[in-house]
Amino acid sequence: MRSSTPRHALRRVLSTAGVAIVLIGWLATQAAAASLPGAPTVTSLTPTAKAIEVAFAAPSSNGGASITGYQASCASSNGGASAVSKFSLKSPLTIKDVTGGKTYTCTVVARNAVGVGPSSALSSSVMVPGVPEPPVITNIDPGRGTLTITYMIGSDNGEPITGVRATCVPAGTGGKKHSKLTLTDPIVVKVKPKGGIYTCTVVARNVVGLSSPSVPFTGDGEPGLITDLSAASNQNLHTTLAFTPPADNGDPIQKYAVKVDGVLQSTPLAGDHTAPLPQNGQSYSVQIAPCNHHCGPWSNVATATPDAAPTPPILSSSVSGGNVFNFSWGSPTSNGCSLSQMGWSVDAPSGPWNFVTLGPGETALNGAFGQSHTLYMIVQDTCGLSAVASITASSVLAYTYSNYGAATQGIPMCRGNPGFPNSDPGGSFSETMSVPAAVGTIDHVMIQIDPDSRVTATLTLYVNGTPEAQTSAVAAGDTQFSVPDVAVTPGDSVVVHVSFTATFGQIITVYEAGSPGGSFSVQNSCPNDPNESFTTGATGLRATVSGWS
Repeated sequence: MRSSTPRHALRRVLSTAGVAIVLIGWLATQAAAASLPGAPTVTSLTPTAKAIEVAFAAPSSNGGASITGYQASCASSNGGASAVSKFSLKSPLTIKDVTGGKTYTCTVVARNAVGVGPSSALSSSVMVPGVPEPPVITNIDPGRGTLTITYMIGSDNGEPITGVRATCVPAGTGGKKHSKLTLTDPIVVKVKPKGGIYTCTVVARNVVGLSSPSVPFTGDGEPGLITDLSAASNQNLHTTLAFTPPADNGDPIQKYAVKVDGVLQSTPLAGDHTAPLPQNGQSYSVQIAPCNHHCGPWSNVATATPDAAPTPPILSSSVSGGNVFNFSWGSPTSNGCSLSQMGWSVDAPSGPWNFVTLGPGETALNGAFGQSHTLYMIVQDTCGLSAVASITASSVLAYTYSNYGAATQGIPMCRGNPGFPNSDPGGSFSETMSVPAAVGTIDHVMIQIDPDSRVTATLTLYVNGTPEAQTSAVAAGDTQFSVPDVAVTPGDSVVVHVSFTATFGQIITVYEAGSPGGSFSVQNSCPNDPNESFTTGATGLRATVSGWS
């Protein structure tokens, strides 16, 4: 049987089908060339009541195909419900059904014809505002036709609390008495009948809505009295309390209210019986009250002193040789907190600190005679820094040995007679001393010589018979001979020997040491001078030897 379709019509159909086949193949090729879009970028999160607005920026690549939508996902880090948005091309995306009072982070993905691309980087976290936490009634005081309700506010969950309302229900009647919305504490509720037992609850409100009611609080069955409260241990800014739980009188105890120095604290006693205190090292009076639906009486007073910062170690100092400053320290003392480090500095009360191992130690500083240096030390523990401890070491003049004569003029040596060209006036003397206690160094000797720039004196210092230093000086009245630091010990025998020379023709007048210095022997080489050699008996030389501790 022949088809009724004309041949030219069939040809057109086949031709059209061929075009369709070619077009479909081209589209498949284009689809194969596309890929998933890149990751968008979350630019901001705006939390509202039970929703989060997620703003984003498009990815740098759409994968070769137009983006058909974006989707946001948000997850909570503290128990809130996870949620996702619908796909949309508009920013921001709205995430609904999130949990108020919980913290969230969000991501965004992009979708094209190929599929859904990778997630954006995790956003910063935000808290979704929620209704407040329920308040806690701490006490109800009955009056003539009133109930005075004391309460504690819970967390506002991100939006300020704008009001609190109390509701009291008389037993057996089913009636209710409400207070006005207020922020006062306590709340006074007028009731009728004036007698009877009432159960009260309190709710808090913010812009999101009303909290759940507080745990109902009735006017009877309050817990018993605590009489043995004590501070069992103290920590950094905390105390741990010990006590015997009182009778709950038929209503389980839910918490313990806390007063510090007579002030009710906003936070009840923690489950481990620790209570925060404002400052370390200060004593506080602490009381607690057991609470079920009603708070019982306040306990006895316990004194608590949170641990103080550590006590610095004992410091000591000494000076050796007149210019070596020695410092040492003992171990620091913990006042309850864990010691972590200790540091010292010299002459810098604010550091920088040289931190050292906890325990005894020492350091030394090479200074100069006559200086003072101060060691500063701090200790740190988990309670904080100690006060800065300090000690000063000073190099002080430990002694001066002086031997004064009667200041009479001695016999002049060779007057420089031109008839005696070989004149060589001169002389010498020696002074002996024993080093006294607490002396470690000699650094200068002073001799009185008539000032004359043409008179030179040479000093040699002997210790126990051994020459330890030699130096020269021009006569200058109190003529000081500076010598390198000569170490001595108490009891050493020190001899100061001085010899004099002068330019031709000059008179040298030298004053001799008095007792116990001995006499000054004078010699010269003036021919035919009747006084060529003699020993003076005059006294007058002053010899001074100084040392540093």
